[in-house]
Amino acid sequence: MAMLINIKSIMKNEADLGSSTDNYFFSRMDNCTWAFTYVLKNNLEEFLVPCLYCISNMMQTLILYCKAGKSKYSEQSQSLLSMLQQILKEFISKPQVQELLKENNQLKYFIENQKLELISMNGGAFEFEVNLDLIHSERNRGALRIL
Repeated sequence: MAMLINIKSIMKNEADLGSSTDNYFFSRMDNCTWAFTYVLKNNLEEFLVPCLYCISNMMQTLILYCKAGKSKYSEQSQSLLSMLQQILKEFISKPQVQELLKENNQLKYFIENQKLELISMNGGAFEFEVNLDLIHSERNRGALRIL
């Protein structure tokens, strides 16, 4: 969260890239990606949803970091995005995750939004569609998050 706030400040020209927050954030990435693969390998179902949210949040932060400008972590952020994208694919390939995403529209569309942002950042095309019938039964706050 601190990194996301820092990036938002950078985008408003109120901070610079390359601070100690950046160092801390990037130094912890290996532990996070290791934890995700551990959950996958050991089929720890109770951690699937938290991992998916964490992966998506990390992707969101890294995408914004890349958009914010050049820094000493530009290359590392791109490779981390690729790694997270691959881990996310591994998660989504699991039948239990596919079932979870059918039931959790907020998470499903949050993940889809990060895919959209990543592909558009790299100049690609991505079709994105929100099925309004699926979110009709969501609480107002949840429906607004999805939209």
